[in-house]
Amino acid sequence: MTIVAPTPTRVVHGARWQTLAPDATGLAARLHGYLKNHGGFTVQLPSGDPVSDGVSVCADPGSTLRFPAAEWDTRRVARWLRQCEHRVTNDAIHLGGWLDRCTNHIVLDLVIVFPDHLRDHAVAHGRHHRQRAAFDLTNDELIPLREPRPSGETPR
Repeated sequence: MTIVAPTPTRVVHGARWQTLAPDATGLAARLHGYLKNHGGFTVQLPSGDPVSDGVSVCADPGSTLRFPAAEWDTRRVARWLRQCEHRVTNDAIHLGGWLDRCTNHIVLDLVIVFPDHLRDHAVAHGRHHRQRAAFDLTNDELIPLREPRPSGETPR
């Protein structure tokens, strides 16, 4: 499945990722640092530079990488980054990750960053894909998208 952002953006060809492939391991190590220091991140690809404005929401739940936090493996994350490279088709697609404190799992996703004025579209997109939340990067706040699960039920 190719991910297409909901707003017109510049199409990015394979050259964008040719610079990541040799340094996927370095980017994976940086991501681990972001998780340890901040608990989560949304970064541009392939640079790994933080994104600070907009609303971030999972672009494709089928591309999620999820694993116990104690099992971080930089090589595994680098392989996942390389596997995702063909899915990044425009500048609205970024990389998001966070530590799910309910399950102590790391979650890595390709995300769409919607401009602030399209927050309603981000919420609709997240609900369509049955996501628990989106993240408002501009205001540094979680946007719940559905009711909390009953106690003992594992979140997605």
